[in-house]
Amino acid sequence: MRSPAFRAAWSARGIVAVEPLLFLLLPLLTLGLFWFGAPLLRGIAYRQSPALNRDITLWVDGEGIFGERGAPWEDVEAVKETSAHLFVLFGGNRIFTVSKRAFESEFAATQFAAECCDFWTRAT
Repeated sequence: MRSPAFRAAWSARGIVAVEPLLFLLLPLLTLGLFWFGAPLLRGIAYRQSPALNRDITLWVDGEGIFGERGAPWEDVEAVKETSAHLFVLFGGNRIFTVSKRAFESEFAATQFAAECCDFWTRAT
């Protein structure tokens, strides 16, 4: 049994009255917007970021690995190679990730990885 005041509020239209179905669907719609919209916005931000869309040159020698910032081989904890990347791990949260597709050929990527491993092995 519903009171007349409840029936009047339920059937009212305006800001105060909320349709039950809309009340249930609003969180789902918001979740869907974030679920599908976040990757789209992240992609746009990545394409427009000048820091992420530029070429970075790395070189290695007997003293260390160098790019925008250099690091001696003594600071390197490990050099790991996968089928797609070369990882140079430093202490803390520092890491150089080198994509093998950045090289002109598979041979150049393998040669760079071998030089990194060789210099690091000699330094440790």
